[in-house]
Amino acid sequence: MVDAWERQKGESAKAYGRFKIYLNLPPEQRSSRKVHEKIAKSYKNSSQNSKIPTLTAIETNSVNWRWVERARLYDAQKQLEESLKYEEEFTRENKKIINLLKDLLDYCDTSLKEIMDNNAEYALTTRLSLISTLMGIIDRANYNIRTCFGKPAKYTDKLEVDLDNQVSVKEDETNIFKKTDKELEEILSVNDDFDMDAFLEEQKQ
Repeated sequence: MVDAWERQKGESAKAYGRFKIYLNLPPEQRSSRKVHEKIAKSYKNSSQNSKIPTLTAIETNSVNWRWVERARLYDAQKQLEESLKYEEEFTRENKKIINLLKDLLDYCDTSLKEIMDNNAEYALTTRLSLISTLMGIIDRANYNIRTCFGKPAKYTDKLEVDLDNQVSVKEDETNIFKKTDKELEEILSVNDDFDMDAFLEEQKQ
């Protein structure tokens, strides 16, 4: 079975040639009159002695061989091919982004371990600031990875509705990103048995 825009069974070479002229016109310019003008111009610019086909003959070709319908199918096929090409490009670039985000998360993981071990003997406030920054990067990287995989982002804030049907957002009080440096310092200095690993793991939940 041949495609609609290819030469059809019983279609003469001359009729198909006229259809090809029609098909190669920009969609908004396609018409039997435009085909007639192009054929007439080509005859005048050549040594052909053949009689120029009439506009009526071209219009008859158009109706008999369904030019409009075949051209629409051709355009739809080209649009599909273009869409698939862009989809392949998007998938390819999306994989690159995911790999970069994974590398970023690995870097953050290594950096967090170094800060928690505190081999560089950072001051407490410096450690808190670095941890807060890294957690922000991790949170954003996680958001972007989920987006790349078509997953909804996870939000910890909750909606509450009061008796008057007023909707408000209740912030997660355990979220590290909502706390000031002073509040974080108080959390970490409550006692000497504070488990940093457990605390950071809790923030990921």
